[in-house]
Amino acid sequence: MNRESIITKEPFEGLFPIDVRTLKAVEDNMRENGYDQGVPITVWKGKRICIDGHTRLIAAETVGIEDIPAFGKHFENEDEALQYAIHCQRDRRNMTGADIAKCVNLVDKLKERGGDHKSEEFQESKLPSESIDPEESAEVTAKIVGTSKSKVNKIRYIDKHADDETKEALAANEITINKAYTQAKDKKGGMKPVRDLNERDPKEILETQEFKKAYELFFGELLNAREMKWKTTSKEMALKRINALKQVAS
Repeated sequence: MNRESIITKEPFEGLFPIDVRTLKAVEDNMRENGYDQGVPITVWKGKRICIDGHTRLIAAETVGIEDIPAFGKHFENEDEALQYAIHCQRDRRNMTGADIAKCVNLVDKLKERGGDHKSEEFQESKLPSESIDPEESAEVTAKIVGTSKSKVNKIRYIDKHADDETKEALAANEITINKAYTQAKDKKGGMKPVRDLNERDPKEILETQEFKKAYELFFGELLNAREMKWKTTSKEMALKRINALKQVAS
């Protein structure tokens, strides 16, 4: 498919931020080996909108590749396409607190618009109706986004009760979801969270997918730093990974 014929637009284009390091790695690989035919761009069939593959699309444009492989997929509407985009991204990236919060809010907005699709692919994770119990609703949203029900409830609380400063700090990844939730609780009336995170069982923290991903990235930075003898920015990145681990465990 000709690259210039593919359309990029919100909410798909800005669903997840483009990682600069990943983009550069993809560009370098394309310059050396061309476009990998095994990873096509997913476009909305009939509309030519890019649903998944924005990083590869940008890299192809930078490198100057005109014809790229594209997979056309039919969607009933934008809600279904957005669910698909979230599903594609959630399992292959280390989602930040800001990513998770953004996805939860987007999925909840689909519910408000009555999003509920008949396609076989989404029957198990279809959006809840207005009459569904809030806890059941949280479970459904958590499944779509790939997070926990507890985190969904905290994000909903933040969206409803936190001040703009707290919401902006979370969106910029300056604070964690747990920190934003605590600040929202304090703002509302000095109430303590249902469960103090400092009382969490260390084994519970270690077994979370969020901690495992953070540790994997941190360990990778250490290996890279040792091999490069700290000649790259790996030392700086390792320190960032350490902070990420602290945030997950705090």
